[in-house]
Amino acid sequence: MKLSLLRLLSLSTLLAFVGASKAFAQYGQEEKVAYVHAYLQKGDKIDLMQELGLSQALQSGVKVSAFKVEASSYSQAKMVLKYNGQKYDTQQIGTYSSNLSFKVPQSLYPQDKLVLVAKGDMSVTKVTAYLKPAYSSYPPGGAQALKAQVNQQVYGQEVFPVKKLVKDSTGVSLRGMEVKKVLIKASKSSYYGQASAQLEVNGQLVGFPQYFSKEMTKFVFEIPSYMPKVFGQGLRSVKLVVRGDAFVKMVGLKTKGQAQGGGYQQAYQFMVNKSFYRSERVSLVELFPYNAPRMDYYAPVEVLTVEAVGSGNIMVTGGGQVLETIAVAGSYGTSRSIRVAGLASVNDIKLRVTGRVTIKSIRIKMGY
Repeated sequence: MKLSLLRLLSLSTLLAFVGASKAFAQYGQEEKVAYVHAYLQKGDKIDLMQELGLSQALQSGVKVSAFKVEASSYSQAKMVLKYNGQKYDTQQIGTYSSNLSFKVPQSLYPQDKLVLVAKGDMSVTKVTAYLKPAYSSYPPGGAQALKAQVNQQVYGQEVFPVKKLVKDSTGVSLRGMEVKKVLIKASKSSYYGQASAQLEVNGQLVGFPQYFSKEMTKFVFEIPSYMPKVFGQGLRSVKLVVRGDAFVKMVGLKTKGQAQGGGYQQAYQFMVNKSFYRSERVSLVELFPYNAPRMDYYAPVEVLTVEAVGSGNIMVTGGGQVLETIAVAGSYGTSRSIRVAGLASVNDIKLRVTGRVTIKSIRIKMGY
C-alpha cells in the first residue's frame, strides 16, 4: 500500500532528520542538510522550506544559491522542483546514488513554496541547501578572488558566463577591475570519454582546453597578454565552455581593482520583506537588516534597485527632489532600478509608500 510522505515522515524507522549547518569560509557559504533516508513513491513530496528551515534562514538575511539531492532509483524516475506550484526544474535519477543539482529561483522569499515531487519510486538519502549572505561587499583595492557556487551537472556542453555568475553571486560591480585569473572547480562524472573546459573572452575561444579528472580539482585560466583584461576597458565578457559529462562546483575570477578611471563602486543587497498597508514614509537606512555590513551613509548612490509586490506606489526622493515613482502591481512583483547618479547619499534617500505594498529587497550600487 502506498504511503504518503506525511506518513513516511511520521515513522522513525523510515525517516531520520538531522539539521546541520557547516560554514565554508572559502566560498562565504553555509550548508544546511536534512538527512531524509526515505523511500518515496510517485506523487510524494518534500517541503524544502519546512524541512531545511529555509523560511527562518531567509528572514535572517541570507539567500539560497543551490540545492542538491542525494537519491537513487531502480526504475526510470525523476524528481521535480516546484516553485509556488509551478514546475521549475527536473532531474533524472540514476540506478546508483545520484547527486542531483537543482536550479534556484533568483528571488526566493520566506513565504514562497518550494517542494520536491517524486515522479516514480526512489530512495532519498539527504537534501542540501547552500546559503550565502544576501548582500556582499568587498574592498576596492588589491587582489581578490570572487567566486560563484554553481553545483551544476553538465551533459554534452554548457557555457558558463563567469562574469554574470560572479556579479550575481557577489553583488560586486566588476567595472574597472583587472582579471588576473579565471577559475573553475570541476570533475568529470563519467568513467568513459573526456570532459574539459576552455576559456572564452569577448566571444572568442582562447588557449587550450584543460581536462577534468574524476577528482574535484580547481583549474586556472589566464587571459592572453594580447587581449584586454579590464572590464569596461575593452574586456566585455568572460565565459568558460565545458564539454563532456562533468560536474561544475564553482567558477570565479581573481581580480585586482583599478585606481584610475573614475574610482571604484561597491554594491550591497539586502532582503527586506517589510509590508506597508497605508501611506508611510521610511528612510532607506530603516530598511537595512540588523546584520547589515558597515557602509558610509554619506557616500553618493549611483543606482538604487527596489523589488516589491502588492498594489500601490513607492515614491523615492533624495537630494531635494523626486528621483522616481515606482508603480507596484501584481503578485509576481516589480523590480525597478533608479539611476541616482550621485545626486543623493544613502542617508538622504527616503521612500513614500502608498497602498498595500511589500518591499522584498533593495540593492545599492555606490559611486565614489
